[in-house]
Amino acid sequence: SIIGLSQVKKEDISKFGVAEGVKLDEKNLKIKNIIEKPSPDKAPSDLVVVGKYIITPGVFKTLSKMSQEKSGEIGLSHVFEIMLSNNRPVYGHILEGDWLDTGDKFNFVKATIHLGRKHPEIKDKLEQYLKSLKK
Repeated sequence: SIIGLSQVKKEDISKFGVAEGVKLDEKNLKIKNIIEKPSPDKAPSDLVVVGKYIITPGVFKTLSKMSQEKSGEIGLSHVFEIMLSNNRPVYGHILEGDWLDTGDKFNFVKATIHLGRKHPEIKDKLEQYLKSLKK
């Protein structure tokens, strides 16, 4: 399996699962561990899991054996932790481009505006609206 990763500022590390691994090249690493929401001083890197995955059948086998968390969800980070503890290979790829954590309300709004400004059907209306806010 391959996990999408992004670099974040040190002060934002504790919001995410952080990947620890061995660099294979400039953009790829073999992940050794994923630490869920560590404090910045205990984070092994600045590479965080961004919720983009290429998953192998082994992920589904592991998922079928897991129980749900209190929220009713099964977190993929936990699946990858189990796979790693069973010496199953998990890789990370550092993604290019902008990434905004849409679990954060302000970043959700920023992402919506960012995409809206590129959308051919609404970009002109959105620009007019944004300009009207400056008045």
